[in-house]
Amino acid sequence: MGQFVADSVVQARVAAALKRSGGVADVTGNVAWPVIITAANTAAYNEIVTRLTARGFSAAQIAAWDRGVEYETKIALYWSLLEGGALDGYDDRSLREMKAWIKELDTVQVLNAGAWQKPGNIPGPGTVGTGRMDTGLDDPRVGRVESW
Repeated sequence: MGQFVADSVVQARVAAALKRSGGVADVTGNVAWPVIITAANTAAYNEIVTRLTARGFSAAQIAAWDRGVEYETKIALYWSLLEGGALDGYDDRSLREMKAWIKELDTVQVLNAGAWQKPGNIPGPGTVGTGRMDTGLDDPRVGRVESW
């Protein structure tokens, strides 16, 4: 199992988030938080791998992703706070923004050392990826205006 970021980094982010919101700041001395953070960090990495693999990226492309640390940390932070019951004081806007980090994995560009990565055999940005391939003379749309 790989990870982009160590549990200790996520633990520091959770502690900072709890201090900022006025919650319990003793994350490192608490017995429950390290267990929650480890599980959330593992789940965050697996979510990244699952979503990027579904988009056609290889394991090597994912492992070398420039923004892997950023996304894993954000998602692990969200899931840690959610599982730890620390999001009660957050407003709905903040929660929606945190959830959006996960959804962004469906569209975020994957860069390795600053170079855009083409996922598998899927065409790159700006290319047509859907639609009818057969537009021969037997196509009923030939010679007609379909829509404007």
